[in-house]
Amino acid sequence: MRLISFIFKKNLLIFFLVFSLQTPVSFGYSFRSYGQHIGEGIRNSFDNPSWLAAAGVIALSCRFDKTVQKRFRGKLLPEKVSFIADQYGKGYNWLVANVYIIGEGVINDRPQKETFENLQTMAEAYFVNAVFTYVLKFSVRRKRPGSHNRLSFPSGHTSGSFVVAATLNQLYGKNIGIPAFLMASVTGLQRIHKNKHWLSDVLAGALLGTLVGNGFGKLKKDERSEQHPIVLNFAFQF
Repeated sequence: MRLISFIFKKNLLIFFLVFSLQTPVSFGYSFRSYGQHIGEGIRNSFDNPSWLAAAGVIALSCRFDKTVQKRFRGKLLPEKVSFIADQYGKGYNWLVANVYIIGEGVINDRPQKETFENLQTMAEAYFVNAVFTYVLKFSVRRKRPGSHNRLSFPSGHTSGSFVVAATLNQLYGKNIGIPAFLMASVTGLQRIHKNKHWLSDVLAGALLGTLVGNGFGKLKKDERSEQHPIVLNFAFQF
């Protein structure tokens, strides 16, 4: 119960959960098939075993955590930028992403169903990422650099920002993906700058968020490809 209470209190995930569960009703899915849909998104996120190599690199980076913290703490960002990155990582990343999705849909006159599906994909990815993040936090119970609690690994600010970036990149491409990844990187640096997380916490958060965002973003793209298969027409002239 403590874990569930912490997640809902810190990230308003009860809202994300309710939002996500509206979709089966709206589109006629059963809750069972929707559960399978979420499971498919999770499988998509971790189906490439190369992420294990990245996890190994992150494990090795633990050796440099104290050195990096000692050298760069308080020296990475201007304080105004640090404040913005901190707020962004607290949940404004999800809000900014949704404003972009809605705005892009209006400007480019996308079908409302497509915009709604993109909003829901973002909600699914964000929610699943947060659950993984806090399960790891309460399982690993690593002390933060400041030692005020044992919820250091992985960085939630970072994982949330990277899941937003990866999802947007999958749904809309690099024009929004690159700026979103840059903002996510600044958010990760802010956690070291403010002595809230070790380097390996930030790298783990970035990896987790990217995997989940890519997984759910690709799932939505694949579903659309199945709904609208590409038909090739060949014309022969004699």
